[in-house]
Amino acid sequence: MRALEWALVMTQLAAAAGLAWPAQRDARLRLGWAALLAGLLVLQPVLEGYRWQLWGLYAGSVLLAGSQLLRGRRLLAGSSLALLALLSAAPPLLFPVPQLMPPTGRYAVGVTSFAVTDPVRKEIYSNNALDARAVLVQVWYPAVPAPGAQRGPWLENVEQLAPMISRAIKMPDFLLDHLKYGTANSYPNAPIISTPALLPVVHFSHGWDSFRTQSTFLMEELASHGYVVVSTEHPYGAVGTIMPDGRVLQHNRAILPRGAPADVYHAAAMRQAGQWVGDTQLVLGYLRALPQTEPANQLAGRLALDRVGITGHSNGGGAALEFCSRSPQCGAYLGFDPWINPVSEQARSAGLAQPALFLFSDRQSLTGWNPQENQEQFAQVRPNLRGRTLLLTMRNSGHYDFSDLPMLSPLAPLLGLKGSIDGERALIIVRAMSVAFFDEYLRGQPQLLLQNPTAAFPELVNSSS
Repeated sequence: MRALEWALVMTQLAAAAGLAWPAQRDARLRLGWAALLAGLLVLQPVLEGYRWQLWGLYAGSVLLAGSQLLRGRRLLAGSSLALLALLSAAPPLLFPVPQLMPPTGRYAVGVTSFAVTDPVRKEIYSNNALDARAVLVQVWYPAVPAPGAQRGPWLENVEQLAPMISRAIKMPDFLLDHLKYGTANSYPNAPIISTPALLPVVHFSHGWDSFRTQSTFLMEELASHGYVVVSTEHPYGAVGTIMPDGRVLQHNRAILPRGAPADVYHAAAMRQAGQWVGDTQLVLGYLRALPQTEPANQLAGRLALDRVGITGHSNGGGAALEFCSRSPQCGAYLGFDPWINPVSEQARSAGLAQPALFLFSDRQSLTGWNPQENQEQFAQVRPNLRGRTLLLTMRNSGHYDFSDLPMLSPLAPLLGLKGSIDGERALIIVRAMSVAFFDEYLRGQPQLLLQNPTAAFPELVNSSS
């Protein structure tokens, strides 16, 4: 909850308790409580913004202010209104405005976004066979923001995107409309740092029915340590994509035909992963020759694109694995619960020559994620991992504990968005392991954490051979 929201709750409780206290019979004191409640009732929506979760607090403030002025039955009114204040605090507590963990690196973080259209590939999942494949890209980078610069939002086009996320977790459209107040720790289009060396690059692919900023906590962390992090949003597999021209590309559930025979489903999953591999190739190629008209053109000539860190979550992790099995441009692979089903038989047999870090969850998700089934398929890949490989499982973690999504609500475990591990602790582990991994294998800086990760984080189980 935000500062003035807390102020409303505490003032209501104090005013309600005061109705049962004899000293409160002083008219001036009662008038003071009423004035304070009225002031907060005006200031909170003006300064912090209205959200539906606050209707109970607003109603309670009106009732309490009226009780102070009308001098009703004090003990009954006080106890009843105190209970009302507690109950009305529940919605904003259960669905708080997201607060992203601040990054720990030495640099401030800039952010920019743009669309890229493929000059060759056609879109295979739209209703128009002539549509060109186009993706949205968001880039976080080490920056020097101007004095007084304002941080950007966690979600762009949130008014359209929030209902899509609500539907994805099987909740009413309005449930997450307060996400419009969520801010990131990054500054839109801030100047990039000046350094003679090329900046290391990490590319990220989101999961099925998700979005490019699903793991902003990690994107900002890497950027604060000097990385340029490129996240591609894959339309039709994403929860929904709002293109710069206003087109809304809805999630296409038919891409992965649930209930189909296993071979049909696997073929569909491979087709989807192949498209995402092509998206990654498209974006990395585009970054080599950014046009001057592009908002991100300040990145031109600043990026180390010959050896890129490739990472992803779930479907995105599987597509990233497929990409690394094919492309020497992949310098290091990091997979967060990578979904192995869409990985082709060729990639499973070829494996990886690059260093790799796999971070797995161990709890089955209400959303359908089954760690055991995924591990059975991963067993076909594991013998063919020829580079330095770390295989880690985070105890009591769920499939989405590698993302920002658990911060949406304390009810996240009931919504299938996290395991029983402390949410903040999970993000700390993910950030530390990711920075250490890329520092060693993209920058060539040996990391003690990679030698014995379970000593630093007992929540991790190391199954590396």
